[in-house]
Amino acid sequence: MAEGRLTLDRKKFQAMEFLVRQQAARTYLEECLDISTGTTPLSSVLSDGTLLCKLMRKIDPSYISTFVESPKHGAQKRDNVQLFNEAAKKHLQMEPYLIIPSDVVEEVFPVKLVDLILVLAKKIGDISPNSISVKLDMPRARQDLMVTPENLSEAEAMLEKEPCVPMEQLGFNHSELYSENVEEASSDNSEKDVMKRHTTEEEKIKKTETDEKDSKTSEERNKKLNYIVLLLIITFLLIMFN
Repeated sequence: MAEGRLTLDRKKFQAMEFLVRQQAARTYLEECLDISTGTTPLSSVLSDGTLLCKLMRKIDPSYISTFVESPKHGAQKRDNVQLFNEAAKKHLQMEPYLIIPSDVVEEVFPVKLVDLILVLAKKIGDISPNSISVKLDMPRARQDLMVTPENLSEAEAMLEKEPCVPMEQLGFNHSELYSENVEEASSDNSEKDVMKRHTTEEEKIKKTETDEKDSKTSEERNKKLNYIVLLLIITFLLIMFN
């Protein structure tokens, strides 16, 4: 039982960490390109390749001279993604992290696509730090993230199909992931803190559900009592008139 609970907690922790990645990637993309993506999944936002090309041109316009800004069909979208891939491979040495165009267009690997933006941001910072003033800020994403039962469940479902690659394998170090102003606990303790916060949220939700259930039960009980009282009154009146 304890082992099953540990596995469950680990899955929730990994889902929350993915939400942090997604938040950081979204914020970076929005601030670099001065856009708002709302709550649209990043895989959908990036699926036609236009924002990927714009981001690459932001580094250096010569990296991608031209692309289709309003692609009408799949072939144009795939061409856009291919232009991005070629530029990222040539100028940022990102070949291991690239996704084939058809998979981007069809949104096959949403988790890998988030990692692609994170790696791109890091590569830009390492190779061409002056090209884009915006910096990837994982600690800020960790602080700004709003976790709900719904987006946590969605993240868990996504990770069931496509597990996350550890951030260290993407080239990130500890100082890039956590705030320098706060002394970080070990990863085990960090995980416990995350799960403690999530457990508190779960308890709040369960309490609300229990309160609603109790209220409904009380309402049904009152209806039954009223019905019994009504029957007694009718029975009394029938006896009186007979």
